[in-house]
Amino acid sequence: MPPELLTYIVAKDLTGKDTKRDEFIERLKRFPRSMVIRLCSVLNLLLSKWSGDYDFDSHAKLARSFFPPPIAERIIKSGRLAFHRHQLLYVAQEALRHCDENGRDITTPYWGGFGVVLLMASELLYMPLPKGETKSEEWARKICLLLPDMEANGVQSYLLKIVRSYVMTSQFIEPLRGKPNFFDLAAVFEAATGVPLEVYQALIFGAMTRFIKLDDIKKSNDLASFAVPATWFRSTTVPPAQIEKFFEYVSANADALAAVVNEKKPVANDFTIFRNKPLFADIGYFFPLDVAILAEKFDSGPFWRVHEHIAPEDRGRFHSFWGNVFEEYINWLLRQCVDGKDNQFYPNPKYAARPTEQVCDGIMLCGRSAVLIEYKSSTFTVAAKYSGNPQELENELRKKLVGTSESRKGVYQLADAVEKLCRQENPDKIEGIDMTQVSTVFPLIITRDDLGSALGTNAFLNLHFQDLLKGKRYSRSVTPMFCLSADDLEKLSAYLPDCALAEVLSARYKRDKVLQSSFWLVENSVLKKKGERKPTVLVGASGKLGRMMAERLGLKDDAPQKVESGATTSPAE
Repeated sequence: MPPELLTYIVAKDLTGKDTKRDEFIERLKRFPRSMVIRLCSVLNLLLSKWSGDYDFDSHAKLARSFFPPPIAERIIKSGRLAFHRHQLLYVAQEALRHCDENGRDITTPYWGGFGVVLLMASELLYMPLPKGETKSEEWARKICLLLPDMEANGVQSYLLKIVRSYVMTSQFIEPLRGKPNFFDLAAVFEAATGVPLEVYQALIFGAMTRFIKLDDIKKSNDLASFAVPATWFRSTTVPPAQIEKFFEYVSANADALAAVVNEKKPVANDFTIFRNKPLFADIGYFFPLDVAILAEKFDSGPFWRVHEHIAPEDRGRFHSFWGNVFEEYINWLLRQCVDGKDNQFYPNPKYAARPTEQVCDGIMLCGRSAVLIEYKSSTFTVAAKYSGNPQELENELRKKLVGTSESRKGVYQLADAVEKLCRQENPDKIEGIDMTQVSTVFPLIITRDDLGSALGTNAFLNLHFQDLLKGKRYSRSVTPMFCLSADDLEKLSAYLPDCALAEVLSARYKRDKVLQSSFWLVENSVLKKKGERKPTVLVGASGKLGRMMAERLGLKDDAPQKVESGATTSPAE
């Protein structure tokens, strides 16, 4: 460990006040602001793979570049990460907050001690929180601690979010025209940005194609190789004015980013500024602070731009409309991947005696088991997810995923369905679904937000579900409540043609009875037998996205359009 880092770790003034953050800021301020942001962008690319995995080989090379040999080898041998996405986003944001454009050259041996700054940043990201007084508060505390790091460092596929968003906007908006709360997303988005929705989507993905051949980029010593040049779309048929509007929407220079940071004063784990402007505009190039965040802009950009553009009094209706679009998407996904034998899917089931009353959003029959499913498209506030306040997060989870007897949400809705279908006297029947052979009921919530995948979220929801069932006896067995994010379900869809959903959930529970982990971090005996699979339904949909992109950008007819493999021709070629 470098002596200066050891001094930093134990530093306290005579009053006992921790001076770690002050030391970190002083060291960071030695470096030019724009150079820090560019470096964080480059390091993020070096550590990334197109699949979303982490590049440990690059990590070892970087350790040897940033630290003297004895320290570098100790870091590599330890298996601990000296560089990671969460840390790099934090340092870039702190540079915007504290640095100016003056400073020393950080390309001196071992990058002028910048590696020590990064190690300091990693330690500052840890936020100790007092233990919760109730079980619910304690689970909220655990989620609060783990969520920021999970979101920043979680292994997720860029393409799943992109294809999901494209399918939702291209297939499931227009059929809702004429129904209550309908919004013409494409028309409102174009009015707000000056860019047609499909052109925007094509340009986002076109910008990402710059980084498809990451292995080749990582061999380059040219800084420009790690950025999107301003001329990247010069050979496309997109009007220059629309390209300019696009970059105006998704990028900002250092001065503009710093102004937002100083105005908004985001907390350590709140990287909304980079989600709003995922490209750093500098010297005729656009550097992605994080490729995953750039990919998220494909999905989040249209939703939030429309949200901001419409009148405040219409936003509640818009969110309700988007929930309807998400429901149609999940119904489509489940219809496409079931075989009608191991899994029989029924969307929007109704009670036989009350045909206007919905049982839940969907039911999957798996032999003698039935999975009752609720879909939740709720968005969660920045304060709830990133403030480090467990009470704020608990309140948000209760409000949007648990509910109350007066305002029922996912947990209350499924508990109510279980009560009506499984009570010992006069259980309700479902229109068009024979439940007479069903002996076990599985409650399942699917969230559009990745919060559904966070460590602890499933346990939190199941805790409240069990409270509602406490002391009651039913004619059918009722399992604990399960929770999946849309990302989880999309990956799982590859297995549902020949794996019963109920058996998959049972296998998940057997390995983690507290349900504290996220779905894909738990070994699943049912899925393990099948080997690794790709979500073929979405792979097929990505072909449509590739063709749309080629059409909107005016690419050559013979240009590769296999988006799912990453083999898309550069728009600049």
